[in-house]
Amino acid sequence: MEVSKAIAVRRDDTGLLVIPSTSDIVSDNYALYLMAQLKEYPDAWIAVVSEVLSRPTPIEWIEKREGPGKKMFAYVEGTYAKVTRQAISRLGIASDFEIVQTDVNSAEVNCLGKLTFKYKGVSSSSMQWGRADAHSGVPIGNTKKAATTDALKKCMSEFGWALDVYSMEPEAVVLPDPAELKAEAVKGLYNIGARVGMIKDEVDKFVSEQTGGKKAEDLEPKDLTAMKRKLERIAKEKEGA
Repeated sequence: MEVSKAIAVRRDDTGLLVIPSTSDIVSDNYALYLMAQLKEYPDAWIAVVSEVLSRPTPIEWIEKREGPGKKMFAYVEGTYAKVTRQAISRLGIASDFEIVQTDVNSAEVNCLGKLTFKYKGVSSSSMQWGRADAHSGVPIGNTKKAATTDALKKCMSEFGWALDVYSMEPEAVVLPDPAELKAEAVKGLYNIGARVGMIKDEVDKFVSEQTGGKKAEDLEPKDLTAMKRKLERIAKEKEGA
């Protein structure tokens, strides 16, 4: 089965892709609330972990890919899983993730992962197998990494993470056109330039100087995001002047 390339749907108001941060998942106010709960009920710390992990997944972090029967299946990227785990540390709850066993054959890689949350000398663990298909030309290290991430996601699901996403019924959904997403991102870059009084040609010159002669439409999403942030810093400096 050939699986189509997944397209991230999390975008800011300029159309640029955004990487989640721990504060997106556990905000300052939410962290203070949960730490107050931990102080009052320290023995119920694992319930606090589950509360964070089992919160409804924001729709902007949900992605889709084609699966059997030409159906679109919802899933959440490994990056979001890793950041969600890191967000738990904001509460003073530590975690470890290790690969206990790895099995490799010509068709796939399977990794047995163990996720452990720890709080004041007490721990709670989950062990799950993750897998990734082996493809010709793909380094085995990359396949092992994919299987490891799959194992982490499955371990986290044992504590309630993203169960709302993985219980969704498959549906026939058309993925957005990558070219359209790229065009929106480039448009967003010019919009930010306009905030600092830069016309299109000036934004093009700025991008060229920052990227060694590249045009905005030739940049990868992460590079467009970098340009956007640089222009945003300029905008904030001017607005604060």
